[in-house]
Amino acid sequence: MPGQRAWVLALALASAAWGTARAETLHDVASSSVELIDEGVEQIEQIDDVDEGAEQVDGDLHEGLLSEQAESIEHEALSAEEIEGIEHEVGEHRSLSTEQMHGIHKRMDADGDGKVSMAEVLAFSDSTQTQIAEREIVTVMEEMDLDKDGKVSLQELVKDLDSWGGEDVRDDQHEAAMLKELETAKFGAADTDRDGLLDLHELTAMFYPATHEGVLNLTTGQTLRQKDGDGDGLLSLLEFCRGGASAHDAPDQEGEELLITDDENEEFRKLDADRSGKLDVQELKAFESGRLDTEEAMKTLFELADKDKDMHVTAEELGAAREQIAGSEAHDPLVEWAELYDDDL
Repeated sequence: MPGQRAWVLALALASAAWGTARAETLHDVASSSVELIDEGVEQIEQIDDVDEGAEQVDGDLHEGLLSEQAESIEHEALSAEEIEGIEHEVGEHRSLSTEQMHGIHKRMDADGDGKVSMAEVLAFSDSTQTQIAEREIVTVMEEMDLDKDGKVSLQELVKDLDSWGGEDVRDDQHEAAMLKELETAKFGAADTDRDGLLDLHELTAMFYPATHEGVLNLTTGQTLRQKDGDGDGLLSLLEFCRGGASAHDAPDQEGEELLITDDENEEFRKLDADRSGKLDVQELKAFESGRLDTEEAMKTLFELADKDKDMHVTAEELGAAREQIAGSEAHDPLVEWAELYDDDL
């Protein structure tokens, strides 16, 4: 739901997880910018040297041309687009070290046999996702825990709901009621010890549904209901991609196809496990939890690193593929894991 705290927290989590990497990137960008400026100064000095030794030309014309060239060089050195391009390139291709790759591999290798399977990698991903979420939820606990007892009550949650969703949600009584109903249900699902309070672990489950099956079921069900234009309890391709639209909203079959991109078609196909042409709650959960993206990223990792194609990756294979991985979708999760365990790698 737009503006909902859960989405804000998810963005905060991603921002925090990438904070160190971005800081390092910006440091490199700053260094690159300084180098560009230095190069510009050298070019200007070279122009001056040429000017002193050249035959005399019209002074005004020469001065104007030199000024324009100097401004062009300085513009190039300080261009925001240039800096953005450097930042993108550095962030896109900086690989983790061999030592970091080996350290991550050791943590993924649950049975200690020196190689990791896809199941081990995905289980490790789930575990780290929970650890990162619990680290980030501390700030939320501090904000919501009004009586400072180290837990959040339902009353404290309801009071905090007033700040969610902006004025549009607060002014729409139906929307506000739906929000309260969903969040109250999530509170109940997350409250595993049934004491009417959420501790740090339980609060994590409420705000990060991917870490708790019961809460994930609730949020996925809500998403399906919001997108289910024809009310059949399933999502068509059009409903999934355009939210709440039914086939009747498209002028014809050709018109419906024009609304959907190739990437959206491919994503829907991957989610539609039973090939029914519709998504049920269980299939939609892979999208809501981010599990599909993780699985796709790890498939890429295995394609790049598993050189002997035995469906397992050794530490040596992972380290040897680090440059190729740095330019792939598998890179982001590895960076996130490296930052979480930075002191131990």
